[in-house]
Amino acid sequence: MPIAGAACAALALFFLSCASIPSAHREAAPGDGGMLPPRYSLVCIIHGDGGYLYHDTDGNAHKADEVTLVKAIMVSERNPQAEMFIFHEMRRRHFIFIFPRRDGTFYYYRNGSLIAKASYWRDQGESRFDPETELYNRFRAEGSPETVSIFLYFGHEIPEFGGTGYDASYGNRAFTITDLAEGLKGFVQDSTKIDLVVLSTERYDCAEDPAYALPGMNNGVTVLYRAPRFGRMKNKESHSGWECWRVVK
Repeated sequence: MPIAGAACAALALFFLSCASIPSAHREAAPGDGGMLPPRYSLVCIIHGDGGYLYHDTDGNAHKADEVTLVKAIMVSERNPQAEMFIFHEMRRRHFIFIFPRRDGTFYYYRNGSLIAKASYWRDQGESRFDPETELYNRFRAEGSPETVSIFLYFGHEIPEFGGTGYDASYGNRAFTITDLAEGLKGFVQDSTKIDLVVLSTERYDCAEDPAYALPGMNNGVTVLYRAPRFGRMKNKESHSGWECWRVVK
């Protein structure tokens, strides 16, 4: 292709990617087919803008965020009574080293089928999760009082204070537990709540701190625990069910 033609094609691709949140490709309309209200509504945010490369026991390299995405899609396809919103947050990239590309991918599954998929910009809006909550509210189904709401977050440990540099692509952008709590408001409606919040981020067991290691600390707590397959906690056989921030002196 001549240089001029290649330049025109590059510019066309660039301008096509300028919208903040594009019209999502829709496989089927959420209300089509007489679908019943979902029994479960899950929001899954997978943070991949950081160092998530690891090696398994056989020495094979894996990107944890991509592995998690595959498993989240598998869960979506195998749950006919659920709707699932998957947001894959990726490192910012550029087309031919000049034009920024969208750094988020959204998937919406309902009744085990992919209803919509879209790419979006992660840095649009004042709140950390503005782009995600906009897509959530655009596609969510009208639930019933019995619908169970679940929020899943996979990523690095979320800082309690500071939080600058959490996103590798946005060095000046801060993200803390407070920002997470504020962002969660966008995934609930008036007078509703999130029934279960799961944060996949390796803080430490409160039982390891003498100030908290008291008899009966896990009374009334149902613990579902499995040791990691690698890392410093791979030989840990039990967990108290309580997670604490480690104080660094």
